[in-house]
Amino acid sequence: MDYIEAVKYLENLQKGKIKTDMDNVVKVFNELGNPQKRFSSIHIAGTNGKGSTAIMIESILREARYSTGLYTSPHISSFTERIKISNIPIPESVLVNYVEKLKDYFKKYNCSYFEAATIICFLYFRDKNVEIAIVETGMGGRWDATNVLNPIVSIITDLNIEHQKYLGSTIEEIAKEKAGIIKTGADCLVSASKRDAVKTIKKIAGNLNANYFQVYHNSKIKLKDIKLNGIIFDYSHRDFCLNDLFIPVVGMHQVKNARTAIFTINRLKNIGYFVKKEHIVNGLKKLKFDGRFEIINKNPFLIVDVGHNPDAFGAVKETIKGLFPFKKVFFLFGVKSDKDYCSILKIMKAVCLETVGVKLNNPDSLDPAKLIDITKRLKIKYSWFNSSEEGLKFLLEKADKNDIILAAGSHAIVDEVKKISIN
Repeated sequence: MDYIEAVKYLENLQKGKIKTDMDNVVKVFNELGNPQKRFSSIHIAGTNGKGSTAIMIESILREARYSTGLYTSPHISSFTERIKISNIPIPESVLVNYVEKLKDYFKKYNCSYFEAATIICFLYFRDKNVEIAIVETGMGGRWDATNVLNPIVSIITDLNIEHQKYLGSTIEEIAKEKAGIIKTGADCLVSASKRDAVKTIKKIAGNLNANYFQVYHNSKIKLKDIKLNGIIFDYSHRDFCLNDLFIPVVGMHQVKNARTAIFTINRLKNIGYFVKKEHIVNGLKKLKFDGRFEIINKNPFLIVDVGHNPDAFGAVKETIKGLFPFKKVFFLFGVKSDKDYCSILKIMKAVCLETVGVKLNNPDSLDPAKLIDITKRLKIKYSWFNSSEEGLKFLLEKADKNDIILAAGSHAIVDEVKKISIN
């Protein structure tokens, strides 16, 4: 088995099926000696910001010389992006070895793709003696495969209506599912802002005697400057202050994610982790964000973003308005069929001159022809193509050197556009 075969094998496990219980994955971990108990962990759930927050926390802890594990999903270009130790992706050959070693377990317990990936990740972290892992949930929290963890800190980022078939149709129901990662006696940090979500999470944390903290109530941020290469801001929490912090990514939402990351680090310091102010400063300064309002070309500006829900696009819209108030913006839109594409189009109408829909090289891709009637109703200038390459070529021929082309809607379109640009 080579790397391509190993990834294909994983992708074919329970293809298209999402599990809503943890019974089998718990049995696998029990048989494997519960490797997740051999390292400390930070567990993060939420709709938006959980991946960025995880990356920020990991970067700071790595700067403080801790051996870190990072588990995020989905990936952009390679499966190995999901599983990292000290920011180095799992080697392809190592992934193949774990797949071959664990195939019988995956078959015996009818594991899904995400369950198998999680099992591989936690075994790898144990085998490499990771000191602390920062782990992002896949979907929800309560029955997510990652919820075998007993974390020292649970974080719940901003919430929105998503995956209603599995998580519920109200913000309270979704908050309840996400709050399933909270553990008795551990810290629970919440950066969600919707009142009903916060109320639900706080009640669950109280029932579990968790140490509950609302990040927005316990810390402050002040935006100092925003430029194409990043943002400068101040952070304060009681008598702890950091001035002129720099993150090499744009968007006010990323400052909020940084606040959650810094607050988390200060909680870790309270339980014995040794992290200096300079570790925080340098950890944030050295961040590398793929696919988060990432500028991959200029003349014209070509920007990619993995955002795929209305809240994420609201943040993208505000970032465009702040950075490019007088530029023409063209929107290259590739999205999966289960997303709220109508709301996204409404949001982006305010800043985009024209929208081009494309079919992704993904079985779950929305047929862009289905957006014709919607865009007519919304009075959006719209064209569509059967590939990202065709759509991007169309816009590059139309855009002037000072214009903006934004490619967004999924991790898949970011991957496809970056590959086209490289070639």
